Amino acid sequence: MLSETGCLDVADPRRPPAGAVPYALNVPFWSDGADKTRWMFLPPSRPAEVAADGDLALPVGSVVVKTFELAGAPVETRLFVHHGDGDWAGYSYAWDADGGDARLLAGGETRVVGEQTWIFPDRADCMYCHSRAAGRTLGLELAQLAREVPGDAGEPVDQLLLLASKGVLADPPAAIPLPPIAGDAPLAERARAYLHANCSQCHRPDAPSGRARIDLRRDVPAAAMNLCEATPRSGDLDLADATLLTPGDPARSILSARMHTLGSTRMPAVGSAVIDSEGAALVDAWIAALPACPD
Repeated sequence: MLSETGCLDVADPRRPPAGAVPYALNVPFWSDGADKTRWMFLPPSRPAEVAADGDLALPVGSVVVKTFELAGAPVETRLFVHHGDGDWAGYSYAWDADGGDARLLAGGETRVVGEQTWIFPDRADCMYCHSRAAGRTLGLELAQLAREVPGDAGEPVDQLLLLASKGVLADPPAAIPLPPIAGDAPLAERARAYLHANCSQCHRPDAPSGRARIDLRRDVPAAAMNLCEATPRSGDLDLADATLLTPGDPARSILSARMHTLGSTRMPAVGSAVIDSEGAALVDAWIAALPACPD
């Protein structure tokens, strides 16, 4: 039972327990419209290391906790644990209907929660996205964490400095934040931020085999994404004259089509049963605004 782990107080699943460090992201991963609370536990006096690309490498013994809520009620809590052998593993807990506790699942399940389908991932599914190439802990990177959050008294504080004060970071370097997708940053920057947060864990160099050979990280030059007017390697989804991204034409862009569909052609490939209409509209607007492929 989740109540036995010490990672969460089931009486108040939104409030981090003693020793936990909460955090917030600039561009949350799409989770079928669920609200999420996040925190982590690190071993004492062992801060995370910051990789050259800004990803945080948490030490052995760390645990990352994320709870998903629909209509104000907890549905699932996931623990991502850095074990003593150096490997990471994910564990999914399904909440009881009365919200009293959550039970560890042995495998993946699909249930109807309220008016929607909810997918509880298999443990292998966790590692599908939490790839070694992506640094395992998705979201824990400087560009996602560089933002203001409420301090202990409710005042706005710099989250990177707050994480340093709590021992998560030794000396946080400067970081360029990912722009919120509903903010006022230029369209291309917001669309690239969305793709970075939702897609680049798989679509990047050295990602597990079988993924499209594109690079959707935010800092990659647009001409190096291997995306614009690229020939599809996994079918054209019955789109006429389709490419992965056709400038000015979302209807001929595989990138758009996979975001607008469900089933075997869906992107993301696991864990989602609801189309992100806001995210898809943002990417479509970006594609429509492109006059040509970048040089």
